[in-house]
Amino acid sequence: MIAIPDPTYGLVVFDGSVIEVFESNAKSRRYHLKMIKSIELVEKKNYIELKYSDLNMSQHIPFKAEAMEQARELVNTVRAAL
Repeated sequence: MIAIPDPTYGLVVFDGSVIEVFESNAKSRRYHLKMIKSIELVEKKNYIELKYSDLNMSQHIPFKAEAMEQARELVNTVRAAL
């Protein structure tokens, strides 16, 4: 499991099949691997761009700069599983 602390949401976790974003207001969002179309790391702005579903929707998931290595690991792990 990969977990990234996040300044806006609270925590981003990938367990091998689902990316889950736990927000600081106690809400969460889940993105199953089968729905994910692509994932990109935007290093200059410290966020992960996740494209999902057949509607080509996207989500920007920000993270702290010091969590860059964890973000790279998450993106590479998800890409390998797609």
